[in-house]
This record gives sequence, structure tokens and C-alpha cells, in this order.
Amino acid sequence: MDLSFYKLHSTGGDYIIISFLHYDQPDFSLLPKAAHRICNRRTGVGANGLLILTQGVEHALKAHFFPASGPQRPLPGDAVVCMGRFAFDSGLADNTRISCETDFGAVTVDAIDSVNFRVDLGAPRNTANNEEITPASNINLNETASISGVRLPFTSIRVITDYAVIHTERRPRAIRKLAEEFSRSRLLAQRQAVFMRSVSNEEISVYSWASTASLPDHAGGAAACAAAGILNGFCDNELTARFRSYLLYVQWRQEENRLLLTAPTEYICSGSYYIDSD
Repeated sequence: MDLSFYKLHSTGGDYIIISFLHYDQPDFSLLPKAAHRICNRRTGVGANGLLILTQGVEHALKAHFFPASGPQRPLPGDAVVCMGRFAFDSGLADNTRISCETDFGAVTVDAIDSVNFRVDLGAPRNTANNEEITPASNINLNETASISGVRLPFTSIRVITDYAVIHTERRPRAIRKLAEEFSRSRLLAQRQAVFMRSVSNEEISVYSWASTASLPDHAGGAAACAAAGILNGFCDNELTARFRSYLLYVQWRQEENRLLLTAPTEYICSGSYYIDSD
């Protein structure tokens, strides 16, 4: 099986996209193995995951996401950004908005310009009961973890996946050491730890590290930090989030209770990759 692909990158995540829109449906039983091979950074192209695009039922497009390892899961925020740019550049959208089906619900992407795309991440949710949270929610989502004898408060929140958002004024090197210790905490075993520093009520800095065995969603993490900052009174409902060299824009629209994130994306390479069907 010879696969033509494009590789795109956004906010620290890279994804391989293969379109079957003008071809027969792929054999989905082969795709988890294909994703493992093509996403291998030593022997394959290298990526966080594989996106397969096919015809949708309710929408023109359906995206099937296969991580480099592990079972299928909802599309990370940065993968949605990459998919959005590819869809617009490929002429799959009639205007500046496209909706795409997934196995976990539809996602919506708006083209802001040729590089920046806005994704609708839905409503933030309570990790304990999956109930929606609004900016005006009178609910305490804060917990405390003991790391190396230091008690650190964090906000537990779900934005596609579960995050532990730690508000800190420490320097990045000290934050990274804490992040490594957090990753070994049983309390946080099922959550991605992200750290935020408040620059002002309109800007935050986001720090995120993850082991190579995990699949971090830095775009979703930035949105989770923004939501936690808003809930805890640190931030306005519209703000910028700096992650590494990326400048992201986050809006929590109270009327619709939707968390929107705008992020840049770029092409890395394209080519063809042969997958043995045996």
C-alpha cells in the first residue's frame, strides 16, 4: 500500500495527513499498524499521529485519528488545527468555515488567514463528572498534590483530555523539574500537567512537557490554562497564551459556552510512504 501524505505542525505537535476523498475507503484494520510505522521517528516519517480523511455522512469530511501508539482517541487540538489548514488548502471548504466529522463528534475550524486557524474546543468540563463549566460557574476545581514535600495547588479541568493546571511564578527551569516530578505522581497519572504564569489579565505564559510515551496536546493545554485562569480570576475571557515561540489566542465565549483557540500551523514535508499490508 503506497500512501501519499502531507506532514503539518502546530504548537509543538506534528501530524501526517492522508486523504482518501477521491479513492476507495482504506482497510481500517490496517491503519493502527500503519500509523505506528509511518509515525516512527527513526524508521518512518515521524509524527505524533496519523489523520485519515474520508467522505463524511453529515458533513463533507470525516477525520479518523490514529496516534503513533495506543488506541484511537479524540483529535488533539493541534491536530484539528493541522487538519483545518489542509482542508482549506485542498479546496474542501466553500467559505472560511469547515465542519468535520470524527468518531467522537464533529469539530469546527475557521480560517483566520492563510496560517492561523481557530478551532472550537467545546465547553470545558469537570473531570469528576464531565459536567460543563461556564466562566460564571461557582465551583471549586482546585486540588492539591504533594511533590517532593512541597504542596502545590492545581486546577483539574477537561478540555478534550484531562489537565492539571498549575499556576506558578517559578522560572522555566524550576517548572520543568516540577513537571518531571508531577509526571510520576499517582494523583496525576491520568492527567497532562501544564504550568501557567500570569503576565497580565490579558496574557499568560504556558509551559508543558510530556514523556515521549504520551501524546501531549499543547494547544489544548494552553486552552485549559486559559480556562483555569479565567475560573480563578487571574484572566479575562479573551487572552493571548505564549507557548514556546507560539502566540495563541483563546476566547471563552460565555453566550454559547464555547472555548475557542486560534493557533498557527505550517507544512513540514510531503511525499509517499509504502506500508506492507501483511
